[in-house]
Amino acid sequence: AGRSSLRELLKDCRDLDVHAPIYHLLQSHGWLDELAIFAEARRDFTTVILHHVSRLDCHGAIRKLADFQAAGASDDLVCCFAPVLFGAEPKAFTSLLLRPQLSKVDPLSVLPAVYAPHGSPLHRAEAMRYLEHIMRHHPELSSTADMDGDSVTSRPFRSGNLRLDSNFTSCVGDDASGNGLERYGWASGSAILNALTMLYAVECEGKSAGVAGAQEDRGEEGGKESLAGEGDAAGHTAVCSSRMADAKDVLGMDAESILLRFLGAQETNLLLDPSFALRICRERQLVKIIVLLYGLMGMHEEAVDAALKHEDVALAKHSACKPPDSDKRLRQKLWLRIAEHQAATGDVQNITSLLRESQELTVRDVLPFLSDGMTIDAFQAEICECLDAYEGQIVTLRQEMDDHRR
Repeated sequence: AGRSSLRELLKDCRDLDVHAPIYHLLQSHGWLDELAIFAEARRDFTTVILHHVSRLDCHGAIRKLADFQAAGASDDLVCCFAPVLFGAEPKAFTSLLLRPQLSKVDPLSVLPAVYAPHGSPLHRAEAMRYLEHIMRHHPELSSTADMDGDSVTSRPFRSGNLRLDSNFTSCVGDDASGNGLERYGWASGSAILNALTMLYAVECEGKSAGVAGAQEDRGEEGGKESLAGEGDAAGHTAVCSSRMADAKDVLGMDAESILLRFLGAQETNLLLDPSFALRICRERQLVKIIVLLYGLMGMHEEAVDAALKHEDVALAKHSACKPPDSDKRLRQKLWLRIAEHQAATGDVQNITSLLRESQELTVRDVLPFLSDGMTIDAFQAEICECLDAYEGQIVTLRQEMDDHRR
């Protein structure tokens, strides 16, 4: 009865400017529930969330946060507690962020809290879920044209009051020039794209590490989650891993294919930072993606060399076809590199098939790469065709000479 009377009294005092002494008295007597009730009555949302977080009741904090947002609380409240709540309950907090009521929360302010490339599989999966949602519903943050079709250079870059992690703002810093900002939009698009690239790449790395290593990592990360119960964290991780495996089975794609498709879709996006993506993928030896990025950067020779270095001739041929038809010299140079690589294997059939596939090479171009002990019987048809072409050119030149003499 006494507690009930006290709570009614606290609600009656909510409009009085005596909250500081009341907070002190309630806290000193250990009446924390009454303190939270009084704080909520006077719309002191920060104190209420702190009350739940201090008790390691992050689920309760997220529920209250959802109620407060519906009641018109500031978006800064979400950003303030994002690191703690996402660290303790990533799935519940991400679901909160995806609610329509929180559509006005600045993703760039939340990004440093959810960016967890070295977190548990659950944290990485939920971070990707949030960033993929941003890509779909906030195109102005991840593409060169917003929903109205304005150019990226015609709208201001938003950086808020945060300092972004250098891992996903690799191109510029706090003292960056305007040109760097216009090229990569580090405070908006490149931060989102780079964060997703890093998370996808870590998934590729986890795949190559093997199942045993992944299980060990999950065990270690589970022990580090101080705010979440060990049993709940392990359960969430298992559910998350199962969900990702089901999605990959349905799509028929592994982690590297997902990253390859993601970067391929950004080919015309000026906010894509291919240098950052290339560094990340080279560290993890993601050959197909490395070749793709070299091609996006116009470095076709490096793309062919990277493919041949990993004995992927088909990928090298695909890269050799990327330069425009007008640049015949470059295309021929790329095909010659492939021919030299194939000649080193000593397989004549590979070289003859290469001549048939390429429209840039003749048998004359590949003969210097053949070893002295290699027979050229297999090239008989190509040699005859080449000689016929030379004969035709000679006849044409003779005709032109005769015409000039007349």
